Amino acid sequence: MQLTAALVEYFCECETEVGSWHIFKCTFNTGITDHIALFLKEASEVKKAIGLISSTWPILREDCLRDLVQSGTDACDRAMLWMVASKIDVAILIMNARGLLLRANAAAKAMLDSEQVLHRTCSGIKCVNGAQTKGFVDAIAACASASSSDVETIIFLDSKTASLRVPVTLSRFQHDGAATDLVAVMMPTPPDSRRVEMLARAVGLTPAEARVATLLQMGLSNKDAARVAGLKEQSVSTYAKRVLNKLNVTSRAEMAQMLTWQAAGGRL
Repeated sequence: MQLTAALVEYFCECETEVGSWHIFKCTFNTGITDHIALFLKEASEVKKAIGLISSTWPILREDCLRDLVQSGTDACDRAMLWMVASKIDVAILIMNARGLLLRANAAAKAMLDSEQVLHRTCSGIKCVNGAQTKGFVDAIAACASASSSDVETIIFLDSKTASLRVPVTLSRFQHDGAATDLVAVMMPTPPDSRRVEMLARAVGLTPAEARVATLLQMGLSNKDAARVAGLKEQSVSTYAKRVLNKLNVTSRAEMAQMLTWQAAGGRL
């Protein structure tokens, strides 16, 4: 069906120092509604703009839609970026040479909110102590200003609750082949325990076995796991042996590594 503009209405105004963006609502005969933003220097031009939109937007709209269809060849790239940004449990932060956070994916935001390794403050991103914060900021500055554009640095940061240090990869970002002062900070994040338990059940463990496997994956001893799960310590030991047998692994460390690696593929 050919679209014709049935009604063009003035919607709102967004002021700037040099003029204003004026938003118009264009309703078509099919019920479809578009919002069009025009930059106008004078408010007196609004009435003229309404007439212009009525006569030209149906045609311009088709050109815009045609461009969107043609850009579909980039769908694979967009899908990959979407996966990295919202599904992969690797925290990715984009920071400038001064250590200011510019962008963060969903995993990074969750990591910052947990405040286990890095956390937000009014003066920027901080580590668990001042010495590590200084080292972290210095490493970012060095990565952003290095003479070579192909720079990647790995540092280790402490966590508040874990005994292991977390590896953090710093990579200098290039745009159109030229090095920038932007640094991509990438670090692994532990998978959600709910996802680990769900994965354990999906590979054939019973609910009780999956629960014990999840607690052991978190590094708990039989005694601590029994206390959390409300079981006897001997029962936990029995479930643990069954888990190792069903997963065809020989140690709890191997079991934990298997569940952690597979569960880190995405959030539910």
